[in-house]
Amino acid sequence: MEIVKLAVFALTAGFGWAIIAYAGYANPRGWPVGAWLAGDFSWLQGLAYVALIGAVIASAYSGAWWHALVVIVAANIFVRLLFPVLGPRSQIASSLGVLFGIPLSAAMLWL
Repeated sequence: MEIVKLAVFALTAGFGWAIIAYAGYANPRGWPVGAWLAGDFSWLQGLAYVALIGAVIASAYSGAWWHALVVIVAANIFVRLLFPVLGPRSQIASSLGVLFGIPLSAAMLWL
């Protein structure tokens, strides 16, 4: 069960990280950037910060302290794979991932 928890926390953090980083990655490549990701700050970017920070804290809370390090490293690797694989569609995947990942991560705290 610990691996499932770590995977959920890492994916939630990764999707949040992807939302935060997408505009900086997409603009030089000429990819479209949605209005909710292009501005200085939006509610979706706020949720992305909650997802990223919350998943890291939740992983340490539900397991050992080093789970937070595993989540950070796994989320970073996930984002580095997500952008090249999905391209411009990664902004939609990231948005859905955060919206589903936050409640799922919260549920993992009680399992």
